[in-house]
Amino acid sequence: MPIIRSLLDTDLYKFTMLQVVLHQFPETHSVYEFRCRNNDQTVYPLSEIRDDFERELDDLCSLQFSADELDYLRSLRFIKSDFVDYLELFQLKRRFVHVHIDDENRLNIRIEGPMIQAMFFEIYILAIVNELYFRRLETPAVLAEGKSACATKPRCLPPTPSTSSRAIPNF
Repeated sequence: MPIIRSLLDTDLYKFTMLQVVLHQFPETHSVYEFRCRNNDQTVYPLSEIRDDFERELDDLCSLQFSADELDYLRSLRFIKSDFVDYLELFQLKRRFVHVHIDDENRLNIRIEGPMIQAMFFEIYILAIVNELYFRRLETPAVLAEGKSACATKPRCLPPTPSTSSRAIPNF
């Protein structure tokens, strides 16, 4: 199952900024680059996720907004109807994203093209890289440590003033 399953899987700020780009700067060209600044501190090199990343990127570029998603965006008072009409036709274009491994075995991702395309990729690319990285760290030992922490944390919490019992949200 793809990591990103909806183009709404981004922050609302991105939509407001893209609307400005479409209305005020439709011909602007931009470049975004992903660089891991602490490559020497990662558990494994991000270059190892390249193939999975490329597949996720292809899945991302196949997405389009559904009618329900467009209706939701239309319901927001600060989103203009012509922008939603544009999004109805919108699809991310894979040709604007270039992925390669450099001489130091680092994953490099460069998005270059119309700003409305390049800017839209940003959050999705960060989410995909993050998810792919941490999926590989999901070992039985890590899961056991997480369960142990979840079991001991409630004992560390002070009683709540109103009920003198512990209130733990159920996520």
